[in-house]
Amino acid sequence: MGREIRVPSDVVVAIFAFIGARKRFPYNREKIDTVLYKLSQENEFADLFNDFSFAQNYIWSFPYCEEIGYALDGLFFSGLLECIGPYMQECEVTENLAKKDFSDIFTQEEMDLLRRVSEKFQKYVEEV
Repeated sequence: MGREIRVPSDVVVAIFAFIGARKRFPYNREKIDTVLYKLSQENEFADLFNDFSFAQNYIWSFPYCEEIGYALDGLFFSGLLECIGPYMQECEVTENLAKKDFSDIFTQEEMDLLRRVSEKFQKYVEEV
């Protein structure tokens, strides 16, 4: 059986899943997109982000990416990522998302890279 075809949103879903169950990060599109853009520019991770389109123009003052929006929408609508807080300002990774198996769309080497991206994402998103 061959590997499933993956789409850019799968990369985002895996990054968030590897954050871990009940872990939180700010729900701020500017921060999320900016941090993932920053990570996409690191040589070690660049191949994971090949199919992403980041746009910064008169509409967006940050490197906006539709693919990230698609992933967030899908995660929220499926209940795999929860938006919490009095002003819905945080995302919380659910148990089901943290347990998700990605072996059908990513190689072990890619999953190791995604885990490192996830660790850096958590660090950088607090700094932005």
